[in-house]
Amino acid sequence: RTKDVNKTEWYHHNMDSNYLIDRVLPEFSILKTKKNPIQFNVYPLTVLTYGIEHDFQPSPIHETSIGIHSSMQVGDKLDVHFNWIQSNSVFDMIHDGFASRTNTLPGLGYAHSSGLGYHARHSNGAISYSPSKFFNFELGRGKNFFGEGYRSLLFSDFAPAHDYFRITTSFGRFKYINLWTSMRDIYGVAGAPNTFNNKYGAFHLLSWNVSKRFNITLFEAVIWQGQDSVVNRQFDVHYLNPVIFYRPIEFSLGSPDNMLLGATASLFVTKKLKAYTQILLDEFKIDNIRQQNGWHGNKYAIQGGLKYYNAFNKKGLMLLGEMNVVRPFMYTHNTSAQSYSHLNQALAHPLGANFIEGIFMTSYLYKRVQFEYKLSVAVQGKNNFAMLPLENLADSLNWGDDILREYNTNRVSDYGNWLLQGSKYILVTNRVKASYLISSKSQLRLETELMWWKASQGVSNFETVFARFGLRMNIFNSYNDF
Repeated sequence: RTKDVNKTEWYHHNMDSNYLIDRVLPEFSILKTKKNPIQFNVYPLTVLTYGIEHDFQPSPIHETSIGIHSSMQVGDKLDVHFNWIQSNSVFDMIHDGFASRTNTLPGLGYAHSSGLGYHARHSNGAISYSPSKFFNFELGRGKNFFGEGYRSLLFSDFAPAHDYFRITTSFGRFKYINLWTSMRDIYGVAGAPNTFNNKYGAFHLLSWNVSKRFNITLFEAVIWQGQDSVVNRQFDVHYLNPVIFYRPIEFSLGSPDNMLLGATASLFVTKKLKAYTQILLDEFKIDNIRQQNGWHGNKYAIQGGLKYYNAFNKKGLMLLGEMNVVRPFMYTHNTSAQSYSHLNQALAHPLGANFIEGIFMTSYLYKRVQFEYKLSVAVQGKNNFAMLPLENLADSLNWGDDILREYNTNRVSDYGNWLLQGSKYILVTNRVKASYLISSKSQLRLETELMWWKASQGVSNFETVFARFGLRMNIFNSYNDF
């Protein structure tokens, strides 16, 4: 919500600046009353980047996108915004390989191949209404992210935008979120987007600020398919219940759906140092955990990290260290349509499951200039090398890394499943980026990026280095470190 963003340090650092280009962007304000001014904005969206990649793309990599943004705000009660953008791009090895395997583009959606590489359309927007300080209702198409870290093991913004309805209730130290989503399953589905299958999600998140320094959050989610060979369920009204935990409802329906339970905690160890953690449970039996027998159904994910704000008393300097551990078969289900995914992309971590990942990040913001560096190292147990298309994995052993595969299909074993089982896949990414903010209203930045990406599995090694430069409007996060 606009009123929430307006309170942040980021907003005052950027929006209080009167940049030249912001003076010519269309903005209309109508003072209806002193308490409820009406403000309307419209401006073009653009991404224009150009780069080169070592030993992979014979032609330059580029992204050429154009679109439009419009928004309206009525006081602090009503926000309406809409973004639409389309692009024709030649991607680096990371994105090109992902598109060829999954038939989608990371964070964007279905991959339409064209003579200019890939063609993509992206739109998001929402109508947000706050009748009082306690409630907010939002209907839209976009992304959601729950958690404190760079990654989220609960629900991240990696996958493409989805349709959603969200209710946020705030009371004292408590915040309660109800979220219902409509998504698509395209695993193994050939043809145009109108052949894709519907799938749905329902989520609860209860956040409690125990004190000014300590927060605890409880989370639950359920994913179900709209139609199978027997029943055409579509959106199940049982999950409209905004209060009760979903597990009793799921059991009353015969336990057909993919249910996840989780929790997070964060603590300001000092005024500048924050520790955070997440844990998410998919399925588990306490007896099997005690016996340590490697039962495939003991599926969980754990995150731990530290953030250091204004590090070493340097204003604008932030450091982050994070570790993510995800068990085999996490996020999977007995049908791919109920996996924790949308358009063949993970709703949580982009690597899926059966991995350990370490991340180090630092960023420094000085006036309009921002510098960023990120290093990530991941070790994953995989079925086959990551560059193979999905259909080539159908008959291979299932070691539990691919969340789109049904966990009952070619599962290597019922018991004796351990973290990193399978063929070891090692991924290392290094990225350096610098950007200069040209427009605070549209978040138009002049940026340059250098990235080194290396993946190895057995005797196979893939390595690439690419650099790019250009203009970009950051209307949503994009990831190329997986």
